[in-house]
Amino acid sequence: MPSYLDRYGEGYEQHAKRTKRIIAAILIVVSAAVVLSRELIEHQPTRQILLELHRQLGLLILVGLLGRLVTRFRLGLANHAVADPLGEAIKAAKKILELPQQAVESTKRVLNIHLERAVLATIDYALSAESQSMQTEDFRAIVAKFNANKN
Repeated sequence: MPSYLDRYGEGYEQHAKRTKRIIAAILIVVSAAVVLSRELIEHQPTRQILLELHRQLGLLILVGLLGRLVTRFRLGLANHAVADPLGEAIKAAKKILELPQQAVESTKRVLNIHLERAVLATIDYALSAESQSMQTEDFRAIVAKFNANKN
């Protein structure tokens, strides 16, 4: 089955790249304007609204990045492994360091909030299931075998 690029050619790819860059630039400019406005405004409710807007824009940028990754995968552009994963991770970290600190921190916080809520939704069941599994005979046999090998 031909890839999307095979069907629509390089012109589509160039147009898509340009469009993504323009959207990313607009989001960054709007984020910077929100941060600057938030710092200049003393009215607390307005500052809170701008802070929330900034967090949402950071999340939108993160979702856009995820969309780009999915698109690249579907187009067949993300079909290789890197020789040096640590080096690539360091490059990615350096790119993140170049981003506005407040946006990165807000985006991390949004992700942490999501993870905290996911944990809170499942932790009671997980602890209960773990407790029940530790009461079974097969678990006790495993522990006894482990303790016997320690001595």
